[in-house]
Amino acid sequence: MFRVVRALGLAKILICIFITAWPKQTTVLAHRLDNNGEKVFTNGWAIRVEGGIKTAKRIARSHGFDKVEPVGTLEGFYHLEHAEEPHRSRRSAEGRTERLMQDPKVIWAEQQHEKIRVKRGHFHDRMIARGIVPRFSDPLWDAQWYLDDKRADQDLDVHVLPVWNQGITGKGVVVTILDDGIEHNHTDLIRNYDPQASWDVNGEDGDPFPRYDPTNENKHGTRCAGEVAAQANNTVCGVGVAYNAKIGGVRMLDGRVTDKVEAASLSLNPQFIDIYSASWGPSDDGATVEGPGTLAAAAFENGITKGRGGLGSIFVWASGNGGRHEDSCNCDGYTDSIYTLSISSASDHGESPWYSESCSSTLATTFSSGAHGEKRIVTTDLHNECTERHTGTSASAPLAAGIIALALEVNPRLTWRDVQHIVVWTSNWGPLKHDQDWSPNGVGLHVNRKFGFGLLVAEKIVELAKPNSFKTVPEKTICRGQINQDRKPIKFNEPLKLTIHSNGCSGTGSDIRYLEHVQILLSLDYTRRGDLVVYLISPMGTKSCLLSPRKEDISIEGFTKWPFMTTHSWGEDPRGTWTLQIKDLGDNRPNHGTLTEWQLILHGTKTKPNHQPIEHPDKPRDSVPVPDSPAPPQFHQVPSGPTYTFASPPPPAPVKYISPQVVSYTSSPAPNPAVLTLAAQSVVPLHQAQPKQPSNVYMSNNKQAGQTQNTFGGQQPNMAQLTPQEAAIYSPIQPALHSNYVPANYQQNQIANYYHYVAPANPRGYIPQVSNPAVPQANDQLGFQPLGWREATAYRNPLQYNSYTNYLRTLGRRGVGRSYIEYLKTKKNKLKKGS
Repeated sequence: MFRVVRALGLAKILICIFITAWPKQTTVLAHRLDNNGEKVFTNGWAIRVEGGIKTAKRIARSHGFDKVEPVGTLEGFYHLEHAEEPHRSRRSAEGRTERLMQDPKVIWAEQQHEKIRVKRGHFHDRMIARGIVPRFSDPLWDAQWYLDDKRADQDLDVHVLPVWNQGITGKGVVVTILDDGIEHNHTDLIRNYDPQASWDVNGEDGDPFPRYDPTNENKHGTRCAGEVAAQANNTVCGVGVAYNAKIGGVRMLDGRVTDKVEAASLSLNPQFIDIYSASWGPSDDGATVEGPGTLAAAAFENGITKGRGGLGSIFVWASGNGGRHEDSCNCDGYTDSIYTLSISSASDHGESPWYSESCSSTLATTFSSGAHGEKRIVTTDLHNECTERHTGTSASAPLAAGIIALALEVNPRLTWRDVQHIVVWTSNWGPLKHDQDWSPNGVGLHVNRKFGFGLLVAEKIVELAKPNSFKTVPEKTICRGQINQDRKPIKFNEPLKLTIHSNGCSGTGSDIRYLEHVQILLSLDYTRRGDLVVYLISPMGTKSCLLSPRKEDISIEGFTKWPFMTTHSWGEDPRGTWTLQIKDLGDNRPNHGTLTEWQLILHGTKTKPNHQPIEHPDKPRDSVPVPDSPAPPQFHQVPSGPTYTFASPPPPAPVKYISPQVVSYTSSPAPNPAVLTLAAQSVVPLHQAQPKQPSNVYMSNNKQAGQTQNTFGGQQPNMAQLTPQEAAIYSPIQPALHSNYVPANYQQNQIANYYHYVAPANPRGYIPQVSNPAVPQANDQLGFQPLGWREATAYRNPLQYNSYTNYLRTLGRRGVGRSYIEYLKTKKNKLKKGS
């Protein structure tokens, strides 16, 4: 009898554990089913008006709205809230939207709806101390293989040591992590944390400190921040790739996320922040096609045209973790954007990880985790801890942001396009050359849809960026081809092949001779979207895979004006015949559809960038014949001049070009309305530029009566007290900064006071006091009163499972969501089921 009771008790315990763990999945699943494909609308409207904040307030009063605030730093965009509308509703208030649009001062109006962010990695681990410290006093330095690969048979690191040896460590450059917050009082981050580069968009206050919970859900931003700017030589964790750069954080993924939230994050303080790093995006489920909304798209354009005094903000983006679903990052409108540097991952063995996505918009690669048992990324973690288990393309993007920060220290006058050019022409494909997808483009740049142009090499990037040798790239133009609306049938057994003849807009004022990005704007419908593959072949023979098959995409909606983008033709001459191919590679024979619209859009320059070795002739070359199947990689030397010989061109066809809208970002109108100009006069000359002032000064933190002091687990060493021999061991690069300094504007707040959370008797060793940077904010500038997140309505994000409907943007962190073993189990089950 006793044994039976004991067995029943054990069964109850197991059932309780099961029930406790299960709701994380079923709750979200129920949420998905309850929505029934309907949008979840908020009580907020975004509008664009003429006349500024006074006009917006007048419109708000006349329509019964009780709250008006600007959207980030976007000119003319405002967010309104109506008290009589529910905060969450499946029904839209179309009548209010229509009445707003009837106002003559309203250019555009849209009711906001929610976008769910999905978590993709839940690792919680302890700090693992290392014994041997060959270069820095930081205990995990020896585990940072991607900064200094000590293996004799490998060359898999970012080559940052020669840059550090020149004293280049990111000084004067500001990087902001757009994520779920940043633990800014972490011992390894506090010295470099910059409140002016930070904001809590979810909580509407100036403190982006993450919300603690039992699962450490909001560790993502803190981990990304440590990769960029973890302090060197302070005996804590590891070393950031730009360990003297300023680091900020935007808390925007831990709450209700709308287009307005994204825009406010992307446009935060663009005259102070240099680089925005984002390791999130639409759901990597292999079925989603989503991009930025109207406000977020305006924020991107605002950043590249006005950010950094007209030089352009740098947006670094993780390419995506949908590899296990055979997802394509060209279906992600954030990585597919010409304004972002899309960064992919490589493992410590130089291979494409199982989670990594491949597409033609990826620009370059840095390192991250690989298969089970392979090395991962070292960085800071919540509760003043460290981790050696940061993963996914989430870990790759911050590394790239830190490397770019090194280049900006050397040359602060680099434009956003300069940075992309430098990345393209210095990336190294050699350590990854065993992959079979490499091929040279028309100017000899090796490119791969898994890795872009190769691994970022900090030493080469900094060398090319030096102002004594680097010349800013020529003015950019956009050549828009004819909008074709001749409907073409797409059948499962009949590949569609179209030719587009281009003269590069010669004679129109939008001449392009040297390509940068190429876009094809496609609209089509198809009975199973995921079976389609789309190729674009350039006149110089480069074949870009714009869309690969996605077996889990069963949508019948197709694409509507989707801007597929490729970087693979960078540097090529666009003049000649382009070929668009659309095929069905699925096994569903009844598939059919129609291509309804397509347009070729070319981005580039008329004159040759100074660093490009190949000059194109005045007379266009003959186009390369299009192969019936992808040609095998051919590795050869690139000729030093225009000595190409190609086959005869196809019969010429009339070329029609549509002039784009008059868009100019200069102080005076562009001479030709067909030219989209990013001209030099919009940038302050170098000799007149004012140096960026730091947002905080440092004061000694020697403990005295009446002063507050941060409480950390251990005392940081004072480098000034070391002998010359010890200093040489710890920091042979440059004199170490004193680590017993903290920002002067730090104030102490108890966790219980600020977060409604009383710290226990420190059982896990985290900090019993939290530094809360009290940064004064101008209400008239921000347009709303500061509000702590604890005062807002409680909102919990779903974790792993998400809605597959169109209206919800399932943007989530790009850390690996499942282990490699789980991935193999999934693949095994699919094979058993015959899928």
